[in-house]
Amino acid sequence: MKRKLAAMLAIGAFIAFGQPSFAATLQENRDQIQNVVATFRDSIIKKDAPTFMKLFLKRDIPWIGVATDKSLARALASRNDGDVAQVWFDYNFYNSGCKEALGKEAWQLVNTRDGWKISSVIFSAESPPRATHCAKP
Repeated sequence: MKRKLAAMLAIGAFIAFGQPSFAATLQENRDQIQNVVATFRDSIIKKDAPTFMKLFLKRDIPWIGVATDKSLARALASRNDGDVAQVWFDYNFYNSGCKEALGKEAWQLVNTRDGWKISSVIFSAESPPRATHCAKP
């Protein structure tokens, strides 16, 4: 009986005191993943290939694209459990001030000794409406 009581107290203590630490870790992971997203964007804008390549788990991760004629409105979202994560976001691709493509992108990430790394990318791509083709960002 004493062992059961001790086990229940240990579980209760873990639940009571372990949760804030777990929540803080999840927030830290979210912040680190947001940093990967920001670095990805900045490295493309700056054409910084070395920084861009450091974001990936390995050089030959899968990139799977789907052309579509329909847009879905969604903002940046991410989920993680500490070891793996997913990120979804809308994107617009501009070249010389003209929007050339837009779509949705989703990444799978893994948490490594060197931080979060992108392990795969899937995306949709579509041409923008003619009226917004050369609209500045």
